[in-house]
Amino acid sequence: MNERAGKIQTVLGLIEPEQLGRTLMHEHFLFDLRPLHARLPWDADGSFASAKSTPRLRSRVQWDWFGNLDELVVDDEALLIEEVARFKAAGGNAIVDCTTVGLARDPGAIRRISEATGVHVTMGAGYYQDRCIPASFDRLAEDEIVDEIVRDIEVGVGETGVPAGHIGEIGTTTPTERELKSLRAAARAQRRTGAMLNIHQSYRPGDRAIQHMLADTIEAHGGDLRRTVFSHMDRTGQDLEQQLSLLRRGITIEYDEFGYEVGNRSWDRSSIQDVQRVREIARLAEAGFIDQLAVAHDISFKRMLVANGGWGFAHLLERVVDGFRWAGLSEDDVDALFIRTPRRLLTFVAPEG
Repeated sequence: MNERAGKIQTVLGLIEPEQLGRTLMHEHFLFDLRPLHARLPWDADGSFASAKSTPRLRSRVQWDWFGNLDELVVDDEALLIEEVARFKAAGGNAIVDCTTVGLARDPGAIRRISEATGVHVTMGAGYYQDRCIPASFDRLAEDEIVDEIVRDIEVGVGETGVPAGHIGEIGTTTPTERELKSLRAAARAQRRTGAMLNIHQSYRPGDRAIQHMLADTIEAHGGDLRRTVFSHMDRTGQDLEQQLSLLRRGITIEYDEFGYEVGNRSWDRSSIQDVQRVREIARLAEAGFIDQLAVAHDISFKRMLVANGGWGFAHLLERVVDGFRWAGLSEDDVDALFIRTPRRLLTFVAPEG
């Protein structure tokens, strides 16, 4: 592991941290979220579930996120090359692909997209949330899961030889027992590899305990909260003290839903607007935590791609950077969001055992 310490591991090999320019810290290229599909009460005949996802369908899809099966799959490699190239043209340099086991991770395709676009890409290791975890997971001992994550980083994924460059996103919801098993293994693998750890957490308004329980679990099993990211923190701004309590523990909190501004039938899950995200990040920067904030779009639905009428991977660089300046962030602050913090997190440290 000494060869990785002090370097960043992309799907094309090791690079120096200085080679990492403007970076999106949480995206997905090719993915399959259909295990999370939910038949909607008003879709009795299944016509909405089985319909092709089109702009005409968007008025319903954007409120019923998991009701349409086609919306939950992106498998067009050529299209993703075009989409990622837009990010490159906007001045982007690197993307953290957080697609893990259970989301149809495709190491070969991720490597080909990186090669075709010239964008540095790091790939995730580990397992997504319970409903996406394959049945084979239950037959694995926790030690075997740790070894699998370590092997994905040290050797590469299966016969592809494509190496993972970080751990996660590790899926947690309430969390379930399977998810806790996965989380413990991920924390132990972080200790053995010195990699960054990304956690998919599900914030519930008024419940501060779950996030700290996840942090406690990571610490108890050897993980490093200073090199751990909590994803999907966009809806936590209503509880500033909760955000600050996590930041004080060393956790990096990630606003990774930029571009997504619509509602949800489950009102607790409704998105906020980008202007609110910008203001909240500026508030946390003013509180002294600019170096523990990360940003991205979490492209994970078909409608988010530019080809399908969405905002795509370049949205932050093309539009939101001006918003950060408007909110009072300095150029150094912007560099922290897009360059300095990604470098710190993605650079491997010497493993502890």
